[in-house]
Amino acid sequence: MEGDFWSYNDDNTRFRLRHAYGSWNGILAGQTWSNYTTFVAATPTLDFLGTAGSNGYGSRLAQLRYTMGGFSIAAEDPQAQLAENIDGSVPEDDLLPDNDDAVSSMPALSLRYEDSMGDFSYSIAGIARQLKYDTGSEKDTEMGYGAFAAGAYHAGPVTLRAIVNASEGANSYLYLSGDYFNGADAYVDTNGKLQTLSGDGGALGLSYQISPQYSLNASHGYTDVELGDPTVGGNAGRKNKNTFLNLMWTPNERLMYGIEYGYFETELADGREEDASRVMVAAQYSF
Repeated sequence: MEGDFWSYNDDNTRFRLRHAYGSWNGILAGQTWSNYTTFVAATPTLDFLGTAGSNGYGSRLAQLRYTMGGFSIAAEDPQAQLAENIDGSVPEDDLLPDNDDAVSSMPALSLRYEDSMGDFSYSIAGIARQLKYDTGSEKDTEMGYGAFAAGAYHAGPVTLRAIVNASEGANSYLYLSGDYFNGADAYVDTNGKLQTLSGDGGALGLSYQISPQYSLNASHGYTDVELGDPTVGGNAGRKNKNTFLNLMWTPNERLMYGIEYGYFETELADGREEDASRVMVAAQYSF
């Protein structure tokens, strides 16, 4: 079991359960990292969330998983997000169904194979998940799919990392593809039909171990979720990019100091672009 007090960007600090699971003979039951995730392509950052596109889901889910060697299969708590209707000319009572009408009736099924060959580590995974909404008077169902491939090559003090992601109706599993975490999977059109949204992403990273105590890390990532119908919005039609460069000093195994430059860029559904730069310093003690 593991928890923390991260408060989801608000002032209501509360205990958050991160991990709570048990395992036996390759069978795992409980809440832990999604089977549709990997840390193979995760370049170290001081930023709490890290590089866009560097993962699959990138968080923890309730699941039942079976692992045999490098292969794992899991039935997971499904994640889904329907885009919002933002057409101001439509009366509120006539707005199309959105995320408030999303329902789930079956788990997501994920497959992953992760292994290494000498200095090369890799991970490939896929996920299938039902999308569904029900307003009581109308409903529809579609399927969403996602896949990623990640690799890391260790060449002495240098480590190179890369990942590519693709999604059709499974952008909830495309890391940092929305305004806060992940993007919309689908929207409901004027005929009451679910229309899936495609997305893609990727990340590159480089780490250089200057000495046993000092490491230099650089990474860049992006995600892109298509818009679909221009009358929908929220986490649809969004492009995110971020870049990090940091220096970490670890004088002992429990203590780390660091300084990092981060650059962030986003393009919204209406074509508006925003960017920001940030320099941060950190001290971390692990206990």
